[in-house]
Amino acid sequence: MLNGKPLALDVAFTVGDINYPANWMRNASLSEKNALGITEVSDPAWYDRRFYWGVGNPKDLAGLKTSWLAQQKALAGSLLVKTDWMVVRKEETGSVVPTATTTYRTTVRTQCKKREDQITACDTTDKLAALINENKLEAWPDE
Repeated sequence: MLNGKPLALDVAFTVGDINYPANWMRNASLSEKNALGITEVSDPAWYDRRFYWGVGNPKDLAGLKTSWLAQQKALAGSLLVKTDWMVVRKEETGSVVPTATTTYRTTVRTQCKKREDQITACDTTDKLAALINENKLEAWPDE
């Protein structure tokens, strides 16, 4: 910071009548920076914008659950759509859906339901964030 304003790395700047090149901040020592009045400030605390409005300010849990449940359903749907034609063909013509396809489709639905149950069980935004970020389910079935 210089005079209360942030200084970006790799950007030229001017102090008084002196122009400093873009690489000056990287190459200057701490004492050289301090001599100009430049102070180092720590970065703001990190927070996951998917779950929080700011540090310690969680988003609405019900809305988050609705969104994450919809994402799980969309993922399952995108995996199932590739074999939907086989199920439709079976209904229309009575032809057989291969066992591997039936097993795959059942696994996708089972995994989706498991994830939905985990999301639904979260009673705080912190728990939902931890579930999504850390406690990933076993891999979805191979496509």
